[in-house]
Amino acid sequence: MAQGNYDHPSYLTRQNVDMDVSVAGSVAVSANVAFPYNVRLRKAVDCVRVAGPAAGTLRRLLYIGTSVQGFTGTTALTTTTTTATLGSLTVGTSAANTVGTYADMDALLYVGGVLAIQNGTDTTGTGKTMLEIYLDPSATWTGPPGN
Repeated sequence: MAQGNYDHPSYLTRQNVDMDVSVAGSVAVSANVAFPYNVRLRKAVDCVRVAGPAAGTLRRLLYIGTSVQGFTGTTALTTTTTTATLGSLTVGTSAANTVGTYADMDALLYVGGVLAIQNGTDTTGTGKTMLEIYLDPSATWTGPPGN
């Protein structure tokens, strides 16, 4: 269970996390990031860095570890303990600097997993993804310094 006050800004404030640029390559997995506590992933945006030639190409956000989805729009929660596709975005032949927005994922990501970007079938396209997260109350967090 979380430590510290639930009204602490770490539980209330949404943070922005900047992922690395995804690598080019068909179904390549890259831009890995891990968190030191349980977090909720809400929205994400992707900025095309290098346009790809394949129309309809998807970019996916994968979580390799334990995650829970289904907090928005449904009453059934789905727990995945291996690799889950949290969201996808069609980038296709979008020009460089085109920004796409993922739908609200509201996924609980348990500590110990890796969040990554997976390219679709495009071999040249790359992008940069920015995440919106916040600390989940189920996280083990020790609070501010000195506590």
